[in-house]
Amino acid sequence: MRTHVDCIACKVRQAADVIKGATDDPLLQEKALKTMLGIISGLSFERSPVAIRRDVENVVKDILKVDDPYLKHKEFSNRIGKLLYPELKKIVKDSDNPQKTAIKLAVTGNIIDFGMFKYDEVTEEKVRKTVESAMELPSSLDDSDKLIERIDKAEDIWFIADNCGELFFDRVLIEEMPTEKITVVVRGNPILNDATLADAEFTGLTDIVKVVGDGYDAPALILEDCSPEVREGFFNADLVVAKGQGNYEALSLVEREIFFLLMVKCHVVADDIGCAEGEMIIRRGGVFRQ
Repeated sequence: MRTHVDCIACKVRQAADVIKGATDDPLLQEKALKTMLGIISGLSFERSPVAIRRDVENVVKDILKVDDPYLKHKEFSNRIGKLLYPELKKIVKDSDNPQKTAIKLAVTGNIIDFGMFKYDEVTEEKVRKTVESAMELPSSLDDSDKLIERIDKAEDIWFIADNCGELFFDRVLIEEMPTEKITVVVRGNPILNDATLADAEFTGLTDIVKVVGDGYDAPALILEDCSPEVREGFFNADLVVAKGQGNYEALSLVEREIFFLLMVKCHVVADDIGCAEGEMIIRRGGVFRQ
């Protein structure tokens, strides 16, 4: 997915929030914001929105000398995820269709996203209410039955993770899949509130599946920049599941079948998919339709 003009205003707003959260020094805030605006002005709209976001975030980190400006947000996300995990497991256990329920819950976890929402907009109460209403959320695109069919047949499954905290929701789904066949891909270095190897360890995923870092620090899997091993594994896998809006932005035009699981958080992505903003999407996508 290429960058839309409306994506730029969104990136500026997001970067400004990070700058204000990372320093109270008005001179540093001004320097970071002006440098970031200069970088954005020279970027090509042919790149995906998440590729641009990566460049913006790293400018901010370099100027403010902060390796992980979202650290406190990530810790909060992980705490919420850990708290809800037993409840999520019970919802799946009591369901008539555990796999389908786990898929929907995994999509619901995509609300834990400080890259799209302000810090005080993502609360334990908001996440809990979203989980409780997960089965009722609108979805004009629900390919979960096809995904379950692919899971049953696949020998090599790659699961592209999104945010920390959300990983607990992903774990509930992964535990309804053949774990010995799964590779989970996380970010190679901290970016936004995206999941890294440390988050996968905190979630317990490293105890049940293979987890690899993608070798990069973008807020999505950008294939041209990730490690050769991850790129090769991605294209050779029987099944790829990609979580979150960022991974949709980065991978929607990739030439292979991919199942996208996300909550649509902006009108640009909604228009690209052909759905309404706020929907849960379980979409069989990619350029090749098998």
